[in-house]
Amino acid sequence: MDISRSVDYLHQIITQKEVDEVHVLPPETVLSEDIVNLCPLELGQLGIPGNILKILYSNLYHKTLAASAATQCADTSKWSLVLLLTNPNCLVFWNLRKKLCIQGVISLDEERLVSRLILKLHPKSSATFEHRRWLMTQLNMEDTLLSEELELCTLTADRYYSNYYSWSHRLFCVTHHSSKQIWRAELDRMRKWREMNVSQYCVFSYCQYLLSQLGLQPDDLAYEYSDVCELIDLYPGHQSLWYHRKWIVYQLSKWKEERCVKMVDDELHNLRTSTDNLIVSHLKGLKTLLRVS
Repeated sequence: MDISRSVDYLHQIITQKEVDEVHVLPPETVLSEDIVNLCPLELGQLGIPGNILKILYSNLYHKTLAASAATQCADTSKWSLVLLLTNPNCLVFWNLRKKLCIQGVISLDEERLVSRLILKLHPKSSATFEHRRWLMTQLNMEDTLLSEELELCTLTADRYYSNYYSWSHRLFCVTHHSSKQIWRAELDRMRKWREMNVSQYCVFSYCQYLLSQLGLQPDDLAYEYSDVCELIDLYPGHQSLWYHRKWIVYQLSKWKEERCVKMVDDELHNLRTSTDNLIVSHLKGLKTLLRVS
């Protein structure tokens, strides 16, 4: 297998936007074929045998490290891209690409494309998310870019359960927009998403942040309480739902409106006879927060 031709081929089809997603295939036994035959590209889906990635990584790793420590090398953008397909959490490679972006060797649009592909392949790569945030600081955070980032966060959260890095990146994105319209739209999207992901507390914690940004208004809290109660009826036994419910009731207790007081009182009294462990733990924690016996 020709290493140089393989690197050139992969770099070319990825940077020319021919690839929508990369997949690691089972090891290829015959490596004498041309790289085009070894790495099939169908409808934007690129397959790369795992042993080919391993061969490329072992051949390029030390060359790339040496080039990053020395003067600029024209091939480092190609080498680093291929290396990151295998090891996306190597900060040395991402820092090298930052330098190449600043020098104009790599365009910011190309880097957005590359980092997106890598996150589709490695949805819990903390270094790739960090690099993505750096890219955002180099670009104007327009609505189009924000929508793209939020869509990418949804995709990575779908692909990896309780993806803390994905939710942290999503939080970073919305904190750079002091727009109630954006926060409201995000809250509506998350209310739909969590219906199919009730065991992931990350989404409820994120909703709590959005509600806080919107002022923790009684109407919002009342709707949230009704929604989480409905989810508990549909999906009993999920601790994340009860944690969120406790948080909502605590926020309601801070308001003196009659309906808020009634909702808190009903929560304390209607569940007191239950022997369900989750409900007993919920009431115990809630009473501690409210300082009632």
